[in-house]
Amino acid sequence: MVGAVWGEGGLLGRDYDEGACKPDDGADRSHETRALLERHGHIVQEVEGGSDFGEDLYVSFVRNGRRTGDLIAVQVKGGLSVRRASGCAVSTKKHADDWRISNVPVVCVVYDPDMKKLYWANASQQLRVAKADGKAIRSIRVGESDVLDDRTVDDFVRDVRRYIEISDARARDGFKEAQRRFVLRAEGIALKDAPIGGYPNRFFLPMAQWIEKHPTALMWMIVAALHLLGLGVLLIMWPILWRFAESYAAGETWMWMAVLYGFTILSSGLLLYEARLGRNPIALRVMAYGPIMSLCFVALGSEKFGLHLGEGPLRGIADSTPTLMKNLIFLTIASYVGKEIVRRRRLKAAYGERN
Repeated sequence: MVGAVWGEGGLLGRDYDEGACKPDDGADRSHETRALLERHGHIVQEVEGGSDFGEDLYVSFVRNGRRTGDLIAVQVKGGLSVRRASGCAVSTKKHADDWRISNVPVVCVVYDPDMKKLYWANASQQLRVAKADGKAIRSIRVGESDVLDDRTVDDFVRDVRRYIEISDARARDGFKEAQRRFVLRAEGIALKDAPIGGYPNRFFLPMAQWIEKHPTALMWMIVAALHLLGLGVLLIMWPILWRFAESYAAGETWMWMAVLYGFTILSSGLLLYEARLGRNPIALRVMAYGPIMSLCFVALGSEKFGLHLGEGPLRGIADSTPTLMKNLIFLTIASYVGKEIVRRRRLKAAYGERN
């Protein structure tokens, strides 16, 4: 028996298989499916006489206002005839081979008029998994948890697009039959039994949970490890820098070293504190290790590798180092004190003197 139904958008042109469901159920299921997908921006085209070929709708997915290039066919069913003790089942009838080998994946959508809900299943995938296992199935299983509504439509699109991507890659790369059967079976098990969001990785889940609870701690730990490495290098370089200062600096060697290492330790401490707060000031990072690493290069090169800059330039570098370090210490402290004064002034202006 063939019938046509008038929906809100005009003649739906829907054909009904004998004994499938009532015409008003067909109107509901067609309208609900099309309205849901179009409401989320996807392009839906109805197929005239679609039930004769097992395809009622063609859906072209859209993302950010542009077509993704992914196309699926949809078989829409509804009514009491598709209900089972657990979920629903859509008979493949003569369409099983067509749905299995189709380059356009076929999705079955079931409308439950009592629950007023749509449910879905990837018919092409189920048929391919069964074929890989050497089985023949006569119906597509639609689970009670596979709801298709405004809340889950994005997940539906993501899963179907992922299936298309995997299928295209498999065809393009020419998997061997054994690999193909393994992948198909794994896909079927994963999509059938996987919890929402997929299976967690038990090895790394605790680490991910800890990072979520302490979002800035990871950065702090990385910065701390780098600082420890840097300070270790500077500790090793201490004798070489001491001999360089003794040879070329005009003042006391211990004062020269104290100013140089004092500024580096001050800057490193500030960087660690800033990292703990989730900040990473680039200028301070350059000042912390830039001057002292440059001096390490000059001192090591002149002592170990014969880097001859001349006694005059080396004395100039050594004599200017304490002055540069003292100025950097003053500028760093003044900058952070100034920032704190500005912060407190803004707080007082916004919330009063109590802050």
